[in-house]
Amino acid sequence: MSDILSKKEVEQFVLNGFVRIDNAFPQRLADEVVNHLWKDIPFERSNPDSWVEPVVRLGMYTQQPFIDSVNTEKLYSAFNQLIGEDKWIPCRNVGTFPVRFPSVQQPNDTGKHVDASFAGNDPNNYFEWRVNVKSRG
Repeated sequence: MSDILSKKEVEQFVLNGFVRIDNAFPQRLADEVVNHLWKDIPFERSNPDSWVEPVVRLGMYTQQPFIDSVNTEKLYSAFNQLIGEDKWIPCRNVGTFPVRFPSVQQPNDTGKHVDASFAGNDPNNYFEWRVNVKSRG
């Protein structure tokens, strides 16, 4: 597959650390992922009155629809273009999902955060992970 990102999109990625990729995976796959998430949400999908919290956090999924959604040909092309061919590792799990619901309550997780990417002394303890603040890509 040829380059899918424009020069402007690559520059935006370098400047802002993200780029939007439309239609990165098919709707069928999105529907499967949503169905998996609803199995873990403690509310009734068809009953909005049961949605009593502003946000529910769900975490670390390894089921096939999740893995397939982050390992598409289109995404691989973007990864290769941004990082270089064979210079990245395919995803084998998908992290947390903050699922938001309409609510008059304020969620308690609206602050900004930085994702850590380097394991500390104990790689299994995410509280020990570190951030390289000098990294520029």
